[in-house]
Amino acid sequence: MATNGKKWILVLALLLCSAWGWAAPVERNGDRVWIVDRMGERWEVTDAEKLGFEPERFQYGIGRDAIVPLDEGAFSGAPSGLWGGTRVIGFGAEDDARAVSVDILTRHEILNTALAGASVAAAY
Repeated sequence: MATNGKKWILVLALLLCSAWGWAAPVERNGDRVWIVDRMGERWEVTDAEKLGFEPERFQYGIGRDAIVPLDEGAFSGAPSGLWGGTRVIGFGAEDDARAVSVDILTRHEILNTALAGASVAAAY
């Protein structure tokens, strides 16, 4: 458990991040409202505002397509160079199976593959 001093530092860091951080610019045109992410993409939030949300307080993430998925072509066959402690996530169906290292998935977060003839997207 954090000490009182550490709690105050955490609260201060959160306040600074929310004050300077990642609030999205808001655009208005008539009765329509958008926030704009750091890549310049506009996201309509008109309905959210009608429900009582304040667009000026919205924040955005890293943007659309910022994480590149790992596609089937990026790996094939038996893995090589893995040591005994490598963590993997495995899945299978019928006589088909896949295993992908957690280290690789932390960089891609999504794996697109086929398993037993069906398309599969695995997220980590």
